[in-house]
Amino acid sequence: MLRNIPNKLRRDEFKGLLDEKVRGLYDFMYFRMDFDNSSKVGYAFINFVRFEDIVTFFNASPPD
Repeated sequence: MLRNIPNKLRRDEFKGLLDEKVRGLYDFMYFRMDFDNSSKVGYAFINFVRFEDIVTFFNASPPD
């Protein structure tokens, strides 16, 4: 689970950013949306192919 995703970030933009860092290392991404309010809820689920790929993702992410 990846939290604190900016609400203005669109799904395709998020996927593009994810692919820049870890393309091919994940096989599923669920970008949660609130369809009643037509807005994002600020988190996504990412399933990595191998457990070790989480470390690659973490090291590629910018610090807070």
